[in-house]
Amino acid sequence: MTRRSLRTSALLLAVAAGSMAGGVLASRTSSPAFAQGGPAPASVRIATVDVLAVVERMILSPKYAPAREKLQSERSEELRELSDRMRALETRARDMKPETEEFKTLAAEFQGIEATFQQRQQAAHGELEALNVKDLTDAYRDVFNAAHELARTQGYTHVIATRAGEPVFRSNNAAGVVQEMIARPVLVGVPGDDITQRLVEKLNLQDVQVTPLMPPAAAQPQAPAAQPSTPAPSTPTNPSIP
Repeated sequence: MTRRSLRTSALLLAVAAGSMAGGVLASRTSSPAFAQGGPAPASVRIATVDVLAVVERMILSPKYAPAREKLQSERSEELRELSDRMRALETRARDMKPETEEFKTLAAEFQGIEATFQQRQQAAHGELEALNVKDLTDAYRDVFNAAHELARTQGYTHVIATRAGEPVFRSNNAAGVVQEMIARPVLVGVPGDDITQRLVEKLNLQDVQVTPLMPPAAAQPQAPAAQPSTPAPSTPTNPSIP
């Protein structure tokens, strides 16, 4: 799986931070009482967990990563084949005069392949995005359920989702910085009541390698621009799913 696709998944996690952060994963054994207006438990014990960090590990784990890698590889190969065909037409037309019938035929063929390239690139992006969303929601559900079980067995009445550690901001824009702030509702807590690592171990994610997040690359592969007089515009050298 390419670094860019990993960062794409990580970017979706960052965007979801606002909605995930600050959520309270109350123990299932105590939730019904609160929902029905029942008495509070005799003692309250609160845990914190870096949900985003655990979900990130989850979607990079063997449970989810192979399907994304396979989809990206297949769609990238399809785009590469189309790019190679356009490049071959470009080479053939290089020394032709635009007014010749052969040149016009090549130009029409090039434009047809170009349109197909753009359509498939857009469709591939949509497929990958849909799979990323599914992986994120499924992974979050896995983490959510594991947090409930861990809270039940270790005696926590509340589990609060929050970013952990020093407030190091990775975003390079205001919106991203605000998202990172929102993802950190707990400013002071008890280190011993942070169950992030325990949750990682419960889900068997210790061996999942997580690359530190970087700002997403701005450049995306572009379809060749159409030119009416020549079928030889520049084409992407290594087309892949954006």
